[in-house]
Amino acid sequence: MEPLRVWPYKPSKIGEAKHGKFAVAGVIVDKQGDLTLIDDGLAKISVLLEHNLAIGCFVRAFGRVTDGEMQGDLIQDINKIDKFLYAKTLKLIHE
Repeated sequence: MEPLRVWPYKPSKIGEAKHGKFAVAGVIVDKQGDLTLIDDGLAKISVLLEHNLAIGCFVRAFGRVTDGEMQGDLIQDINKIDKFLYAKTLKLIHE
């Protein structure tokens, strides 16, 4: 029997996350129940996942994207990281 393989989340900008498992970062701009709207400055995505983070918090969301919506597995608070270095690292990953 083959071992179970869990594929990693691909780091991506929100506008480039179409179908599959992605990790996207942005600011929480709206929250209603389990539905959260995250904006990276270029695009927005709705994430379905219960959490207790506030509007305005810089986060990274991990989950499966289909039709412009993410079924979230995890939302990570990354408010304290250097946003410039994060953007630079993401750019290097995509080159």
